[in-house]
Amino acid sequence: MAKEKILVVDDEEGVRSVAKATLEAAGFHVLTASDGLEGVEIFRARCDEIVAVLLDMTMPRMGGSETLPELLRTKPG
Repeated sequence: MAKEKILVVDDEEGVRSVAKATLEAAGFHVLTASDGLEGVEIFRARCDEIVAVLLDMTMPRMGGSETLPELLRTKPG
């Protein structure tokens, strides 16, 4: 059985690492992105595989409030 994929988008490496380790321990496959732009790119390429996104709202380059609408345009709901 394939593991469900979760995308973690956060500019702090420590937060990404802890989230990834915790989610993997719970049985998920975790993809990570260091900012909203990278998160949107990964999501567009793999949106059919990703079941959830953990999104930091305050990041440089593209914060969560700009990232979320892009994710929803790619895959509404």
